[in-house]
This record gives sequence, structure tokens and C-alpha cells, in this order.
Amino acid sequence: MIIFLIYNNLYSIKVVRNQVAQSNSNLVNLYMNLSDAILDDIDRYLYKVISEDSGLQSLARPDETHPDLYNIGTYLLFRQFIEDSVYYKSLDYFFAYSAVNDDLVFAPKPTGHAYTWNQPIREEIVHLLQNKDTQASLLRDKWFVTKIAGTDYLICLLRQVEANSGHSELSIICFIIYN
Repeated sequence: MIIFLIYNNLYSIKVVRNQVAQSNSNLVNLYMNLSDAILDDIDRYLYKVISEDSGLQSLARPDETHPDLYNIGTYLLFRQFIEDSVYYKSLDYFFAYSAVNDDLVFAPKPTGHAYTWNQPIREEIVHLLQNKDTQASLLRDKWFVTKIAGTDYLICLLRQVEANSGHSELSIICFIIYN
């Protein structure tokens, strides 16, 4: 009888352990699928911004040629990023960097901590994009993790090249912070 009770307890422990493991596995799969869906949604948005005739195209040209057009384009892109950032709960920042003008359009989400604590992040991004050694190692069109100011950020870096004008590349960056 004691052997049967020991066997029954061991079997029960094994069954409960397997059920907990399966539940945890299902939870991780659910979270990963949700995260992938969020990232895919942001990818679609970024590609839409690149393909549309937004203020982005004016950032790819030197600002000396048409300074008013450049300033309006920068403002329109900033407003578009600010307005659209509220639709993405996990997103904290949108950036667009004009390599030819060495200019960063920085658009934090208008609510939360992203709106108040951003100067170190801006400086690190400019440094990251200006450094030729770092640029070569950055992944293009993929999400990757980097540490900025002691915090891990999930980044997507897209590039747009003005084919007709031969001007330098324009980088669009999207940051997501996961606590």
C-alpha cells in the first residue's frame, strides 16, 4: 500500500509538472506571437511612411537647396510621427535621420516617460548613426536590441536612398522600450 501511495504521488508530481510546463510554453508562445504582431504592424507603418510622399523625401536632399521645403518637410514628418505614435502602445520613439543634413527628427510619444527623458537618447542616436564603424555593424530592415543610456531598446533601422538625386541615405528609426 505504501509503495502504491509513493508511486501515485510521483505520478501526480510528474503530471502537474508537465501541465505547468505546457501552460508556460503556451504563455510564451502567446506573448511571442503578440510581440511579433506588434512589430509587424510597426514595420508596415514604417514602410508606408517611406513609400508615401511625406516630409521624408525633403529630408533626403540638402537643406541649402530649398530651406523652406526642408523645414516644412521636417515639421510635417515630426507631426506625423507624434500623431501616429499614440496608436502603438509599446512604442516610445520614432526617429528619422537625414545623413546629408546631419539632422535628426525626434518624435517621442507625447505621454509617459518617453516625452520627458530624451536628450541622452537623442545624443546617442546621432553618435550611433554618425560613427562609420558602428553603422557597418547595424542591422538593416530587422529588429535588434541595443543599450542606450543603460536601458535596452528594440530598434528597427530602415534606409531610403534617393535614386534619382544621388543624395545620401536617409535613415528611419523606430525605438521600442520594453521594461
